[in-house]
Amino acid sequence: MIFEQYLNDIQEFLQLKQNLDVERVDDLILCVSHKEYEFPIFTLNYELEEVKIGISNVQEYYPVEELEKAIWRFLTLLTQNIRITAYYKGNFFYRGKFDVIDNQGNVYYFGEIMTWLFPFWKKSRLKVKELQALLTIEEIEERFINLKVAANKV
Repeated sequence: MIFEQYLNDIQEFLQLKQNLDVERVDDLILCVSHKEYEFPIFTLNYELEEVKIGISNVQEYYPVEELEKAIWRFLTLLTQNIRITAYYKGNFFYRGKFDVIDNQGNVYYFGEIMTWLFPFWKKSRLKVKELQALLTIEEIEERFINLKVAANKV
């Protein structure tokens, strides 16, 4: 399967980076985070004829026909800053919002996670954290230029 070949190439490339934790969950799932982060922040997986890329539990879906486009999107996410807005009721985390900040400073909404059961009567607070890009665009273009060309044809 071509997805596994791409996944192997990406895993091999990312494992050369000292600051990254790269974990292959099974044959079709790759999780990537900075060594200082407490959980895998970026995911790339293939399931039910769809390619899924994600930040935390929020995912974008691409049909298998757009495989290269999806993988290129995953790689470019690694080159952009991510703003995480965490919402709390008391000390209970109940909602998280993820924004992608591109290299020009433009902010794009990626998605949200939320639990429905939370102590609504407690005082609200929020915590905003900006995660720095894990790679530069030049690093991925140098290694995956063929993938970029294929992604732009879709």
